[in-house]
Amino acid sequence: MSIHTRVLLQHLTDLLHSTLHDHGLDTCMSQRATLLNCFRSLWILQHAAVPVLKRRSLPIESDAYYGIIQDELTYTHKGDAMKLSEEVTGYITEGKCSLGIELGSTRIKAILIGKDFSPIVDASYDWENSLVDGIWTYSMGEVWEGIAACYAQLKERVLQYSGVRLTSFSAIGFSAMMHGYLAFDAQQQQLVPFRTWRNNITGEASEKLTALFDYPVPQRWSISHLYQYILEDAPHAGRLDYLTTLSGYVHWRLTGEKVLGIGDASGMFPIDPKQQDFHEKMLGQFDSLVEDKGYSWKLREVLPKVLTAGKQAGVLTPAGALLLDPAGDLSAGVPLCPPEGDAGTDGSYQLGTQEDR
Repeated sequence: MSIHTRVLLQHLTDLLHSTLHDHGLDTCMSQRATLLNCFRSLWILQHAAVPVLKRRSLPIESDAYYGIIQDELTYTHKGDAMKLSEEVTGYITEGKCSLGIELGSTRIKAILIGKDFSPIVDASYDWENSLVDGIWTYSMGEVWEGIAACYAQLKERVLQYSGVRLTSFSAIGFSAMMHGYLAFDAQQQQLVPFRTWRNNITGEASEKLTALFDYPVPQRWSISHLYQYILEDAPHAGRLDYLTTLSGYVHWRLTGEKVLGIGDASGMFPIDPKQQDFHEKMLGQFDSLVEDKGYSWKLREVLPKVLTAGKQAGVLTPAGALLLDPAGDLSAGVPLCPPEGDAGTDGSYQLGTQEDR
């Protein structure tokens, strides 16, 4: 750990010690945002600095301490029951909270986020990929079952803690494991089983595309999977109408929009950092590479539109609301942000500064 990190940790620890022990929780409540930002910084840094923090009288070495502080600032305690504060309950009632859902490899997580960006209630659903015919995969039925179950748990917890039934949000965002291969035809039918990021079975395609683009293309990338199928003369390749990732698929079904956040997109095909879009020259190179196949599509046409953070990426449709909340309590019309990969943004999309690329 660097000396700068140690100094910062010591400063943050001293600040928390003073605030909590010398001024009490009433002061904490009045300085809620400042304290939480301070504690978040310390909580993140402490994973690399446990020995420093253990010397303090505060039990900051435990992740559970973060939960204790968060509870004190977000919840009120009435007898043995834990209830959300009136302020937070008001956010929920007015639909001013945001919803985030992440589909990881072993768990689907949901979190309700307050107006001040503080986590309020979370939920989770355990799942696991299956090895089917040599392919690591999840069925789309498992995807929607897991999302609905996770959301239902979140609804139940919010109702338990606040007495309010979730019906709307200020925004919704999805992230999911990156890379892989989800292909659909013009009738929106899935063409082949979902290939997850775990499937490193595209060595020939990866090697040839890396040489063609003069840029590293890993086996797990979506374009490697597509080209491997083409090299193997897979019948579905000619019927391809849309190729996306897991987060892009979920977003598409919820909104009808074929879009993808730039971080997740960078795990499908190389990104041009200046244009913040798929690399145009490389798209052309790929089209020329497979021209002799006579496909009706060009690569640009079957890939999602790339969006950067902060762009609105559509709204929740009535059909999408029922997928997320089969009970029917959730209202349509909630705006969604661009769907992203589980890394948020993948540094691999940076191509450097070579002007001839």
